[in-house]
Amino acid sequence: MGESMAQSGEEWDLVLSVQSTDTSVYRDLYNKAGVKPEYCSFQCDMWDVVELIPPTSEYLILYFPHNDITDPEHYWSPPCTGIYTYDRRPPTFTSSVWRFKIQSTYYRNLEVKLSWQGLETTTIPPYHSFWMHNLQNDSVWNLRSIRDAQYIFTLSRASFAKFDLEVRRNVIYRFTISPSEVFLRIGELVNFSTYLHETTGDSFPVPVSYTLHGDNGAIFPDGTFISSAAGNAYLIATYQIWSDTARIYVSDTPITRTVTFEPGWNMFSLPLNAPDRRLSVIFPGLVYAFAWDPASIRYNSIGLLDTLNLGNGYFVLALNDTAYNISGFPISMIERTLLPGWNMLGSLVDTIPADSVKFTPRDNFVPPFYIYNPSLKRYEASRIFVPGKSYWGLVIDTTQVMYRKTRR
Repeated sequence: MGESMAQSGEEWDLVLSVQSTDTSVYRDLYNKAGVKPEYCSFQCDMWDVVELIPPTSEYLILYFPHNDITDPEHYWSPPCTGIYTYDRRPPTFTSSVWRFKIQSTYYRNLEVKLSWQGLETTTIPPYHSFWMHNLQNDSVWNLRSIRDAQYIFTLSRASFAKFDLEVRRNVIYRFTISPSEVFLRIGELVNFSTYLHETTGDSFPVPVSYTLHGDNGAIFPDGTFISSAAGNAYLIATYQIWSDTARIYVSDTPITRTVTFEPGWNMFSLPLNAPDRRLSVIFPGLVYAFAWDPASIRYNSIGLLDTLNLGNGYFVLALNDTAYNISGFPISMIERTLLPGWNMLGSLVDTIPADSVKFTPRDNFVPPFYIYNPSLKRYEASRIFVPGKSYWGLVIDTTQVMYRKTRR
């Protein structure tokens, strides 16, 4: 553990809490793994506090088990009686592992939430990393990567789960945003990722705040940038003391997509935002097109001079195999309000999985999505949204829908 005699002035606590999603279950909210700069050892001392067992037969607790002689790596010698709710150590290690257990005495399975507090404070040095290891399923994650600072798992009745918290001191040395430079067209998007890097070679993503300087698009909290106008911008990502910058260049050069129709009725939507979206311009020579109106529950004819709406679906009639080239800017995101009943949804510039379409409220959507097959003249369920096509979706009440590309 690197137990040198020299000690620094470093002092902090990481608070560990455990509770069930069932609010009637006993909660254990104030356990601490930390360091103290003076008169603190790697064994039992005055900075460590014994866990008090609740005066009830059923409880859910978290504790540091230093009383198990069969676990020599974490056994305190000379032994200290009991189990511990606070475990403090001197700040003289390169890395150190706090083993703890979460124990349930309930004779039923519990959905358990392990949460932590303190990483957002200024007392814990930003150069330290905190890795959690669930010894039951061998999963490992970095606490700084979790935006909501919690981990939920199922604990079997009258059992315990064992975890290792590894703290690595002064190993974080660099913060990066990726990509650092990107070239887009109007309507395209890119997903930015941010990472902290350790001298050990490990790196991990972290949730950050973004500041966009420029008016050529919008940045979302998850790092998605959607371009809306030509121009240059730069994006600053910030996490605690760390920051990095990406350059964004947006061009107004349009792209072209080919849309094909089979003989008969075809479900269609615009894959691009064309400068002129009139039906006669998009499809020269096409005669019949209809839009579904969920409010009146009927089809409305689209005139040759009518404008096709982005994100909407249409039925168009082709007399033979036909291909049209459409030029414009990519449609990378759709947000709409759906009315109760059946609605026709448009697609994006690239194929996306149907389960990436988000509904609010979520339970209003009745899966699956359907598309009309002109060859077989029947509806078929679809698990993807293909550019240039449209899809039926059924909702039981007024619902907000949003979907977008997840990759550049």
